[in-house]
Amino acid sequence: MGEAPRSEKIQNFLGQNGWANAGITKLVGDASPRVYTRLARGKGKAILMDAPPPQDIRPFLDVTAALKSMGLSAPTILAQDIDLGLILLEDLGDGLYKSVLQNAGHMEEELYTAAVEILLKLVHDRASFNHRLAAYNAPVLAQEMLQFSVWWLPGMLSGSALIAAQREFKQVALAIIDQMDIRPMVPVLRDYHAENLLWLPARSGDEKVGLLDYQDALKGHPAYDLVSLLQDARRDVSKALESSMIDRFIQGGGALDLADFMDDYDRMNAQRNFKILGVFARLWLRDGRADYLAMMPRVWGYIERCLDSPSMAPLKSWLERWIPEDMRNLVPDSGEMRDCFTRASEEMSAGAMLLAAGKGTRMGDMSATLPKPLVEVAGRNMLDRALDHLAKAGIEAAVVNVHHLADQIEQHISHRPGGPDIYVSDERAELLETGGGVRKALGLLDESFLAINSDIIWVDGPSGSTIKRLQMAFDPITMDGLLLLVPVEKAVGYDGVGDFYMDEKGRVTPRGDRPNAPYVFGAVQMIRREALRHYPIASWSRRRHFRDAAKAGRLYGLIHDGIWLHVGTPEAVVEAERILTNLGHR
Repeated sequence: MGEAPRSEKIQNFLGQNGWANAGITKLVGDASPRVYTRLARGKGKAILMDAPPPQDIRPFLDVTAALKSMGLSAPTILAQDIDLGLILLEDLGDGLYKSVLQNAGHMEEELYTAAVEILLKLVHDRASFNHRLAAYNAPVLAQEMLQFSVWWLPGMLSGSALIAAQREFKQVALAIIDQMDIRPMVPVLRDYHAENLLWLPARSGDEKVGLLDYQDALKGHPAYDLVSLLQDARRDVSKALESSMIDRFIQGGGALDLADFMDDYDRMNAQRNFKILGVFARLWLRDGRADYLAMMPRVWGYIERCLDSPSMAPLKSWLERWIPEDMRNLVPDSGEMRDCFTRASEEMSAGAMLLAAGKGTRMGDMSATLPKPLVEVAGRNMLDRALDHLAKAGIEAAVVNVHHLADQIEQHISHRPGGPDIYVSDERAELLETGGGVRKALGLLDESFLAINSDIIWVDGPSGSTIKRLQMAFDPITMDGLLLLVPVEKAVGYDGVGDFYMDEKGRVTPRGDRPNAPYVFGAVQMIRREALRHYPIASWSRRRHFRDAAKAGRLYGLIHDGIWLHVGTPEAVVEAERILTNLGHR
């Protein structure tokens, strides 16, 4: 007997919780796949949030509990089913800030003052909330800001000009974010604007402000939500109101240093608004959401407010060179431009691929019933360890290929909380090895992407995130591949004679017929997508690509400065557990 359709599961959920046969009105959704429905039963009302797997409703539940514990008006949870992704919520009404202010513009200062007071409460009470949240740190901020160059820029530029503009924008964006002082970290709700805030005049104090759409909350810079509120893509906020509310935030203790905060406010203006332009372009061109196009000129207007700041001089120069004023209010509305963006959406989906299809024969009986990537080492399986590295580095989406015991891996990743989003490349019909597997998934991957084996564990060294080091060092103009290399003597669990040599310029050559080599391939690499396009979708090893790229002088290496463990046998699992436990890494 087949699985019941989702509509039937929803009706069962409603019936079990006393809402059978309720009147149903679909509400306007947000930019996510979630669906919201208003339920009416006599004089009672409720909201149904429908977030089917692989979406995870637990972050929403956790943040709701934290906000309510602070005395804030997040909706009360009436019922929930985590496995189905269903929540019954208190209905806070229709008093969205945007709607209220359309009919009562004289209340603008009162409503915005109340919203700023909520942000001040989050700053001052952060100790009770921050431990629940992941960090909204520099890698995540950078990944978001670069959505502009992935989705918006290709509609205006092409060829070598596009590559140069994207490269320069990345440098400018990273410099802006590196200059921010993200201290103290405070709860950041991330979409704190006039269509996610409700005015509840019957309540008192901070409870007058109703909160929505906060499930992606992180801990980050105090300026982020203030920028979100005062540079709202969905309604005009005057410079005068913006200035007044910034003053109120500062006077209320929201900033430690006035000058530093204002510089970071301008930097966060650039980060958030360039991200929004990229996201809006994606929503239109990938998802057909034309309602976001009309907001783009307003977002550009906010960006222009920060350009006279001395800290924004490199950004202003980049814009004047590549996107002059007469281009900034253009929207991707022509067929030619949409085709360009559509190609981008099809070819720039995931920033990484995890190779998880192998049979793991060296694991012996252990891999007969459990895929090697799901083998636990010191309390965490190897697949999740790799995905954790990607999430920490701000990678939003990854591909995982499957073959051996594929159902187990698919089930595991479908229930994995948090990021990144995961696409499955199915090799059940034929195992394609390391090269063919990547080639098969090429259409799901970014122009430059990471490829990671699932039988290794690494700990970042003093230089920071290994993923970010590879991303920053990779130059697609001169490189087809950039390999993480580990000195043979530091490669725990490795019993070979080495794989590669590296010259003083970082170029890598295979060991070939020589008896040994100083470096082992660390099973993590950056790849230029087009460098693999001419290879067949068939079974072949990645080493074929290594040889070709090295012969062309386009294979480079980056030496790992942390701990690296090859975990290919039961004995290696024991040794890896011993090392990680002794180091306190679990």
